[in-house]
Amino acid sequence: MLEAVPAEWLGPGMRYGLGVMIGDTPLGELRRHDGVFPGYATTMGYFVEHGLGAALQINTEDANGLGRPLSRVLIELAQIVVDEG
Repeated sequence: MLEAVPAEWLGPGMRYGLGVMIGDTPLGELRRHDGVFPGYATTMGYFVEHGLGAALQINTEDANGLGRPLSRVLIELAQIVVDEG
């Protein structure tokens, strides 16, 4: 799952394993998976260097309405937790 290959279609510097998107963030490596189900958009991830796992689900099918990717929101929330910790 974690033997990822380059996946530029997911974004600059992104890699993809078996169902796992891997990329570097200001908090270090993030291993994540996103999903959509009618009425919901979801992302979950694990910030390796901090041993921090987090999940975020919103009740919308249009996550683009947030103005930024849901994964970016996840990173921003994790940054708050790390800064407070």
